[in-house]
Amino acid sequence: VHLTNEEKTAVIGLWGKVNVEEVGGEALGRLLVVYPWTQRFFESFGDLSSPSAIMGNPKVKAHGKKVLNSFSEGLKNLDNLKGTFAKLSELHCDKLHVDPENFRLLGYILLCVLARHFGKEFTPQVQAAYQKVVAGVATALAHKYH
Repeated sequence: VHLTNEEKTAVIGLWGKVNVEEVGGEALGRLLVVYPWTQRFFESFGDLSSPSAIMGNPKVKAHGKKVLNSFSEGLKNLDNLKGTFAKLSELHCDKLHVDPENFRLLGYILLCVLARHFGKEFTPQVQAAYQKVVAGVATALAHKYH
């Protein structure tokens, strides 16, 4: 992902304030609520019967945290996202058969959650920088798909 120094500073600066557990759980939960067809990949997570069940589901929260911890690794390696996410791409492609479009959807949801949590601090410029990052991560995660 090509970011200007200003964009990198904005992305890293805001990310330093992110509560990965809270934002990750909310982002994954919202993905499952807003795009219910994504739930099929999480059937082993138990009760996904309603928005409140999903948002309160400890397995959803835990996996959301795991997802954002991986995203954090990507932020440390913006110049090598494909390498950073190669194993996860392979896992999601070959073993889990996740539709790569879901990575883009989760990126959009993450932007919404960041905007919700950071309000005025999540300026259009910060959003634009994050949009580049989530698009780059989604592309990297889709890399192993045939």
